[in-house]
Amino acid sequence: QFIEHSEDVIHSFWVPEFLFKRDVIPYGPDHTSEDNRFQITATKDGSFVGRCAELCGTYHSQMNFEVRVVEPSVFTKYLSALDKAGEDNPARQSVALKAAGMAPYATTTYPFNTDRTSRSATHKPGRT
Repeated sequence: QFIEHSEDVIHSFWVPEFLFKRDVIPYGPDHTSEDNRFQITATKDGSFVGRCAELCGTYHSQMNFEVRVVEPSVFTKYLSALDKAGEDNPARQSVALKAAGMAPYATTTYPFNTDRTSRSATHKPGRT
């Protein structure tokens, strides 16, 4: 489940491989009842790049993220390692990802395939 909240500007949650985009409208810090809530049903494991698809401000170009779909046992390992790393550890996510056997960095942040006749959302360099 995803919960989207913004206090100041419109954002847009967009994951091309999911064929899904959802805008986040700001209502302020005291209006969480208006937050967007939605669920997805993943059909395969993997790492999927996401972006903000709304021109939201100065740092819009840096609003990239990655959604990882993993088996429950891998997620349990990740949560356990995240807890062990402690809240004050600035590298806690990287440590937890490594402990769960996942790469500690985004693996799908490559340029979009701009060929409009293509049947895939993105193109990894070196692959056809």
